[in-house]
Amino acid sequence: MRIKVVRTPGELRDSIGHKVIVRKDWEGTVESELSRDEIAAAGFHPKQQETFYSIMFDCWEQSIVLPATLVVILDDPDDG
Repeated sequence: MRIKVVRTPGELRDSIGHKVIVRKDWEGTVESELSRDEIAAAGFHPKQQETFYSIMFDCWEQSIVLPATLVVILDDPDDG
């Protein structure tokens, strides 16, 4: 599933620990939806049932975790 960032989330860390400023309008591919344990391990502690994705952005070489509220879906092959 392809996504685009609609709000800049500020400084995050990628999957190997580099600090990254994810920018509005970055596009990428969702690698997976995170489980509750994976969300906590990524350093997020949502108060509500929120969806988080591991995303490989076109302009970055490591996966970055973002909440679904910061992105829009560009295309979803499951929608057929």
